[in-house]
Amino acid sequence: LWLTGALAVQLKELAKGNDPRPMDTPKFWMAALFQGGGLGIFGDFFASEQNRMGGGIGETLAGPVAGLAGDILGPIASNATALVKGEKTSLAKDVVGVVRQNTPFLSSAWYARTAYSRLVMDELQSLIDPQAEIAFRRKMRKMQKDYGTQPFVPMKGSGDSLRLPDLGNAFGGS
Repeated sequence: LWLTGALAVQLKELAKGNDPRPMDTPKFWMAALFQGGGLGIFGDFFASEQNRMGGGIGETLAGPVAGLAGDILGPIASNATALVKGEKTSLAKDVVGVVRQNTPFLSSAWYARTAYSRLVMDELQSLIDPQAEIAFRRKMRKMQKDYGTQPFVPMKGSGDSLRLPDLGNAFGGS
């Protein structure tokens, strides 16, 4: 189960358009153990404070309906608070985030998710959010820090071009 969990972790990274994770860290093997043992999403919390969908442990435990409610109510509350305080709001960016995570089929089918995210939603976010490229770079740095991986299907504004996955990353370097 542990080895099939490791394979599942790596295949999921590839399906998301990312290089495989380095397998020379305890974080990876703990995530693989949980993935192979039927507790898949909880393995994410060993490498990050958020699960692979961006939610916390509370949303993960509460289930998908609570997660969707949090996805919708969170941006409304944070933007209302910012508006009351006279701070800059980010409603448009937050709407793109909700749509990105909750579009039926396109946000969940493994063979469509990466193309939808990179070609449609990254483009939409770039059009409505002047800070989009900064957010994309921040996300790439976080992926590198938390999981030791980078996308081989480039994010908008990264300056990278489409390439084959770096399978050598799984063994601690290219």
